[in-house]
Amino acid sequence: MKKNRISRFIISITAAVCCMTCMINTASPVVLSAEQENNSLMVFEKHTPEEICEYIKNHPSDTNTLSVYTENPSLTVPYSTGKISDETLQNALNSINVIRYICGLQEVTLKNEYNEQCQAAALVNALNGTISHYPARPSGISDELYKIAYNAASSSNLGWNHNNIPSSVLSYMADSGASNISSVGHRRWILNPTMKQTGFGNVGRSYSMYAFDNYSAKATEKGIVWPALNTPVEYFINRPTAWSISIGKAVNISDITVTVTDKDNGQEWKFTENSSDGDFYVNNEYYGQSGCIIFRPDGIKCNAGRLYDVHIEGLSEDISYTVNFFSLKDYETGLLGDINNDGLINAVDSSLVLGEYSSLSTDGTSVLNDAERKAADVNKDSFVDAVDASYILMYYAYVSTETEEIPIDEFINKINAEE
Repeated sequence: MKKNRISRFIISITAAVCCMTCMINTASPVVLSAEQENNSLMVFEKHTPEEICEYIKNHPSDTNTLSVYTENPSLTVPYSTGKISDETLQNALNSINVIRYICGLQEVTLKNEYNEQCQAAALVNALNGTISHYPARPSGISDELYKIAYNAASSSNLGWNHNNIPSSVLSYMADSGASNISSVGHRRWILNPTMKQTGFGNVGRSYSMYAFDNYSAKATEKGIVWPALNTPVEYFINRPTAWSISIGKAVNISDITVTVTDKDNGQEWKFTENSSDGDFYVNNEYYGQSGCIIFRPDGIKCNAGRLYDVHIEGLSEDISYTVNFFSLKDYETGLLGDINNDGLINAVDSSLVLGEYSSLSTDGTSVLNDAERKAADVNKDSFVDAVDASYILMYYAYVSTETEEIPIDEFINKINAEE
C-alpha cells in the first residue's frame, strides 16, 4: 500500500468515524470486579477476574476426561491399586490450585506417598461398592494394603460416581447435601491455608483426595470465603450451594447475624440463630480451619453478573465483603480488532469501539467487558478511542481489496513505518 493511498484512507475513514459517533447507543457498564473492606479477620490475597482467568489459562483442568493409568488397578485377587498417570494427576492438582487461587490461598503440590495412599483408599471403596472413611475389609486383601487404605480413607475427601477427579473436586466444594451442609468439611479441607501437599486416587467410581496435610503451619490466611470475592460461575455449583466463611477460631452462633444483599435490586436475606432466610449453621470443628459460618440464602441466583454484599455482625469486628459472580467467557480475549468475537474484523467492530469511546467521553462509563477492551485497543496504547476505530476501518478496507492478509497489529506497524 502506497503512502498517498494510506493518506486517503485516513481522511475518508476519519470522516466516517466522526459521522458514526452520534449513531452509537450507550449501555450500562459491566461490573467485573468486587472490592472488599480491609478487615483483620479476612487475610488473604485478592485476585481480580482478569488475574483469575490468566491463572486458569495457565493451570487447565478438564472435568470430563477419564483418568489414565500407567498401571491398571486390579479388582480381583491379588488386588492391585494401579497407578494414575502424571498427566491425570496434574489435571487433578490444577483443579485444586485454581480454587485455592480464586480464594487467595497458596498453591499445594503433589506428594507421591499421598497419591499411593489415596489410590489404595479408592480401591478398597471400589471393592466395597460404597464410600466410607472407615471401610470394611474386603475378602482376600492383604493386611498391609488394607491398613494403608483404611488410614488414607480416614484422612481424605471421598467421592463417588463423578466424571473424573476434577469433577469430584467441584462436588467437594459444593458440599451442600443434607449430610454435609452443616459443616462443609470437604470444602474447608480444600481451603485449608496450612495445606501444602495433597494426593489423589481413582478406581472405577471411587475417588479420594488426601486432606489431612498440615505442613504449611506458618500460613497466615484466614477469613476464607466461598463463594470468593470474584467467583467464576464455571467453578460454583449452584444447586443451590451453601456460602461459608472460616474465621479460624471458635464462633458463637447466638452472637452472629449475617445479611446478604443483592446489589441489583436490594433484596435481603438475614440469618440469625432464631430466624433465617435459608439454612444457617456455625461449625467449630477442625476441618482445616475452625469457626465456620455457613448460610444458604433461599432462592438466591448465582449467575454471571450478580453482585452481593455480605455483612457479618457479632465477631470481634464486623465483616463486610462483596461477591462478584462472573463467567470466564466474558474474559476470553479473542482476535485483536474482533470486538464481538465473530471471527471478522469490520465496520461493526469499529462501531463498537466508537460506542466505548463515546460512553467513556460522556460519563466515564464502559460498555465493553475487559476481553472486548483488550481486543479494541488495536494500537496497544492502553486507550480505546477513535484512533482504534479508524485503524479497524482502514484494516477492513485493506483486506477487502488486497490479496495479502496480515494481522491487524502488523498492518498498523506497516502504516506507521510508511508514514
